[in-house]
Amino acid sequence: MENNQKMMRISQGLMYLNALIWMVAGVAGFFLRRINQKIPSWIFIGMAILMLGYGVILIGLGIALGTRKKFFLYASVVMIALSVILPIFDDFGLADLLAVIPAAVTLIYLVYKRTSILLKPKN
Repeated sequence: MENNQKMMRISQGLMYLNALIWMVAGVAGFFLRRINQKIPSWIFIGMAILMLGYGVILIGLGIALGTRKKFFLYASVVMIALSVILPIFDDFGLADLLAVIPAAVTLIYLVYKRTSILLKPKN
């Protein structure tokens, strides 16, 4: 496998890993909503749906990275950057840390390997 192809596959795998994290959190949101009885359950359901939706977006971007188009690379960088930046404005806990670390690794990888990811393999 060519080096550029390998780097593109690694970037897709990192996107899928982040999607998996968000989808697991979304599914957990459906089952763990009864922990705090003071918050209405529809809020937990809404948050779970949004987490699942974000996971689906990340999967779509991971698949789209295979086209090697700048738009999808930049969209992936923006979406992953949101995963790194937004938890800072919340009560930062262990769950946030477990979501931020893979997102930060993915963000750094996408930024530093962007030229290799965008190069089309030679036939």
